[in-house]
Amino acid sequence: MIDLSFIGKEGIIVQYEDIVSMIGFNVARYFQSNNVIDKLDKMTLVELLSSYLDRKDEDSSIWLKKEFNIDFDISKFITSPMTMKPNMLYSYKIFETSKNEGIHNMIVYSDIESDLIDTFISTYENPDVKCVHGNLLELLKEHPNYTYITASPKNINLCKELETPLLLVVCDDYMYSSYIYDSDIGKVLKEKQNIILRYTSCVSAGIF
Repeated sequence: MIDLSFIGKEGIIVQYEDIVSMIGFNVARYFQSNNVIDKLDKMTLVELLSSYLDRKDEDSSIWLKKEFNIDFDISKFITSPMTMKPNMLYSYKIFETSKNEGIHNMIVYSDIESDLIDTFISTYENPDVKCVHGNLLELLKEHPNYTYITASPKNINLCKELETPLLLVVCDDYMYSSYIYDSDIGKVLKEKQNIILRYTSCVSAGIF
């Protein structure tokens, strides 16, 4: 029998994309600051953020193309500080809280390999936080009883294959992830004895 009271308390894994850094939003802000797209020029910061949160596709390049006719290939921008920079306060707060509660196993996971992520995470001034990319499923298997915070449907779907204990926290600020609870994926996850499924708002912590 799995001790449910312990699940999630061994450490924490936070997704970089859309939990630490709203990469597509950063790209849109860059174009907005250069006044080259009329539609962007007319949008307030709140309107732009709302549009980003309300997108239906996890892949922000689809949103950039559809809304602003911006062609964006993340592989060509992984060395761009403007594109990759953190802009959500949630991760800073969650890691600080974890440290204060005596949790020292902290990971930022990214689907993307970029040296800039390591550079940005160093600004946390928290030596317990390390960066990892690559095979997410293997990472979760190797870190039982961790909390994993993400908004990514494709990564959430991977958790269906997991047999190790996990506290899975879904950020449902984004429209593309808000359907998870009532979806087939959500139903499978709720029935798994090794996974506790929870939801949170990351945007409520603020952006900068």
